[in-house]
Amino acid sequence: MQNYLTAVLAHTLRLDASFIVPEFTLAQRDPALTALLPLFEWSRDRAHQEAAARARAAARYRVA
Repeated sequence: MQNYLTAVLAHTLRLDASFIVPEFTLAQRDPALTALLPLFEWSRDRAHQEAAARARAAARYRVA
């Protein structure tokens, strides 16, 4: 799916496409993966921080 979106956004629409992909997302749903829950939470929090940083950078770019 990511390759398709990159092709459409970057190549067709000429947009800068970058993706933030959290890891271990099944850890919260699969009981066999509960040991990975701390890694999922860290990855999710890191993804939110990265998204916020990119949003701030985009807002500065639009204002300038």
